[in-house]
Amino acid sequence: MSLDNILNIPSISILFLALLSLIQIAPIKVNPWSWLFGKFGEWASKPLEVRVKQIQEDMKAISERVTEIEKRTEDREVKKVRLHLYKFADDVVRGRLHSEEYYNEILDDISQYESYCNLHPDFENGKADVSIKIIKEGYEAYKRNGGFLTKEEIFNEQQSV
Repeated sequence: MSLDNILNIPSISILFLALLSLIQIAPIKVNPWSWLFGKFGEWASKPLEVRVKQIQEDMKAISERVTEIEKRTEDREVKKVRLHLYKFADDVVRGRLHSEEYYNEILDDISQYESYCNLHPDFENGKADVSIKIIKEGYEAYKRNGGFLTKEEIFNEQQSV
């Protein structure tokens, strides 16, 4: 065997692998295979860690956007309820009769509207106070005087249309 053959790269590689295997098997605390695979794992997972971090940032941005959309949707729905209260108060002022069931639904709407306003101080409030007062006073007056529409009156009104 010549020196050229011994120093041949494949021969050195095989010798190096054999040496590492012996060290790995030996009861020495140095584990070259574990270290080598650990370093390879770190190298291989680095891009994954970057992508996971980017995904987390994207998810946070999406979550914030969803929260913003939910708030705008809630505000829009509450404004629809407020508009409904305005219309109902206008009916009461004009003397249009309503059933007790309809009044009860409107009173539930008022409770929900007021609860929302109390829970969301940044929501523009105080706009429906007069309408709410008119509706509540109208309800009390109808209750005292028996002025609610009856089912028969509602049925007759529907037949005449």
